[in-house]
Amino acid sequence: MGGQALLPTKHSSNLNICAFFQGASGDQFPATQAAYQDVQASFGPDDLFTLLAWLNAHMEEMSVPQILSVLRLGHWDPVALVRLFPVLAQQLRTVLRERVDLRDAVMSTWANHYPIHPSENIIAFYCGVILLELRFYEDALAMFKASQQIFGGSAATSYNLGLCALGLGRSAEALAYMVEACGLDPNFEPARLSRLKLEQENAPA
Repeated sequence: MGGQALLPTKHSSNLNICAFFQGASGDQFPATQAAYQDVQASFGPDDLFTLLAWLNAHMEEMSVPQILSVLRLGHWDPVALVRLFPVLAQQLRTVLRERVDLRDAVMSTWANHYPIHPSENIIAFYCGVILLELRFYEDALAMFKASQQIFGGSAATSYNLGLCALGLGRSAEALAYMVEACGLDPNFEPARLSRLKLEQENAPA
């Protein structure tokens, strides 16, 4: 049809990024070609997949600054955050200096979320967990609500919403979420205990 194809010059193990365009006769699209060449020369998705494959054997050893470096290098790729979440979650309660950096990383990664497979939507819950542990309660509340909208109700999500409300000083709202969590799963012990405690605290004297 007289169009043009821009194809990568470097070998990729998992993913090739190509560009195809068509215009009037004589159009060269120099800016588009220059942008494509710049992207191909920089660190891209295939490089990230290759790096993460190597990191699999070393992830348990990664520190929070190293995790942030990988996320930054990958331009806040959501798949990278999902892969790194288990080791990051183990360190969240001891984070001090990187607290705001992690919050910014989570928000930047969420902004890039574009699920190819439904399972990738778990990132909303993961982002909520990270923000909750870092005590960014308002941001965490929004993430858990997004997770609830995507997946429907779950005891764990309602319980975490309740913890966010508690962190914001809204005990009545927190109790409502704990009641909701108990209704979704009567055997979910954290929600049951939190509900009892909140009911006792809110009982008339």
